[in-house]
Order: sequence, then C-alpha cells, then structure tokens
Amino acid sequence: GIGEEDVLQVIDEVERRFSVDPDRVFIMGHSMGGAGAFTVGLHYPDRFGSITPIDPAMWSPEDGESALPEWALPQAAVVQPPKLFANARNIPVFFKNAGAGIQRTSTKFSDGVVGEGGFATMESFPGMPHHFAPQMSYSMFTGEATLLPINRHPAEVKFSTTTLRYDRAYWVTIDRLTHHNRDSKVTATYDDGKSPTPFRRPGAPPAPPPPARPPSLTITTANINA
Repeated sequence: GIGEEDVLQVIDEVERRFSVDPDRVFIMGHSMGGAGAFTVGLHYPDRFGSITPIDPAMWSPEDGESALPEWALPQAAVVQPPKLFANARNIPVFFKNAGAGIQRTSTKFSDGVVGEGGFATMESFPGMPHHFAPQMSYSMFTGEATLLPINRHPAEVKFSTTTLRYDRAYWVTIDRLTHHNRDSKVTATYDDGKSPTPFRRPGAPPAPPPPARPPSLTITTANINA
C-alpha cells in the first residue's frame, strides 16, 4: 500500500543523500507501526537486517478473518502474519510485548517464525501498557536490532506470496503464479558442494580433504510454475 511505498522510498532517499551501509538497514515499529514493520520487512526480507515489532497491533485468521467479505480476503491475505512466517527464514524478528498491552505474553507470532526455520524471540515487559516508551525508551532495543547485517546469500530461501507484487527474495525470483490471489510458496536450497574445513588441533597432521561433490539446487513450490 501507500504506507509501504513511503517506507521504501524514504530508505532509498536516505541512502541517496547520506553515506549508509546498505547491509545495515533495520526496521522497527510500535503498535500499527509494529505490524507495519513486520509486514514490510517480510514482503522485502532481503532489504533489512532485522525486524523489531513493539507490541504490534497484529491479527491472524483465528482472530476474525471469517467476518470479512469474500472480496476482501485476497487483500487481507497479503498482510496476514501466518502467511508471512516463511519469509522470515533468514531475517531475525525480535518481538517486544507490553505485558498489559495487546500481545502480553503471546508467543503465537514468534513460534510461527521459528516453525518455518527462522529465528525469533519474544520478550514481554510485565505490567507495561501498550505505549510504554515513557517508562522504557524503545531505543534500548536498537543494540539487539542492529547486531547483524543483512544475510545476502542464504543457503535456503523460503518465500510466500499471493501476488506478483511481491515476487522476489534474495536470489529467488517468482515470475509466474498458477493462480493469483492464492497462497503460493517456494523453498529453494542451494548447496555449493564445498565442505566446511574440519577442525584441526595445533600440531596435528592435516586431515585429508573431504570428498568433492557437485553443487546442487533443490526447489519445491506450491501454486508456482517452476
């Protein structure tokens, strides 16, 4: 939507005007901004090093999708958190919940990310209201959020979408869907054939090199012409 485009345009403009390390761009937000950080970050996971939703105003199908008219379901699906869990495969997500706010002690969203092989944590702050910046500045989360750069070349990429508006992540590009406005997912794994160097104790003779194997690419898809 317009808000998403604004975020990306601001990032592009800041990078144009200032000396910014493109591998160290991170996204954080509170409440609706937290939901937006999660959504934008997972629509474009290779543009950010981490996502930090602070007591995000997020929902999932069991929270009321059935109340939506049928024509609105495809639009809602684009931003539903469970549809995006797979996209967090290579970007850490740090949930900061207000103990007396919206998310409280819920691990629903962090568990969903972990279930798809990603890394997510949930930290709940007991007794804190939804807006707890006056008690605890949100800047305290920046150290964790900025710890790692963007993972540009992950060995495995997972990406879910319902539209070609969101058609790429890292080294994977989707150019055709079997059906638009339906859940579509690709999992691509690349093995360059190189084995890690085995550990060798000081003074020990070198170990024989591991046997060579050819590089391989494995792709599985759902609702995508591969």
